[in-house]
Amino acid sequence: VALDIGGVKMTWRELLDTVRGMLPEETWADISPELYLAFWSLTLYDLYVPRARYEAEVDKCRAALSVLDNQRETGTRDEQAKRKKEKERLKDLIDKLQKELDAQERAVAA
Repeated sequence: VALDIGGVKMTWRELLDTVRGMLPEETWADISPELYLAFWSLTLYDLYVPRARYEAEVDKCRAALSVLDNQRETGTRDEQAKRKKEKERLKDLIDKLQKELDAQERAVAA
């Protein structure tokens, strides 16, 4: 498998050999080069799901949607069209946030 590291193509084996030379030899008695590389290749997205934050944003969108739903269908056609467009935007955002949360939870669980 070839990896692209900052424009330099390396195999996993070459990358491991490079990492072994980066730190003192006694380091590898406590941690393997494979674990070291795996750790530093992860992002926060791979490690933690901010579920409460996703839920807060979805709740905020639902509240805004509820306000729009409770408004009377009065006003000009232009105002009604704007309300309808905003409702669709909020529904799409809720859907997007829920899909993103599900994807992130699957990634962290893997």
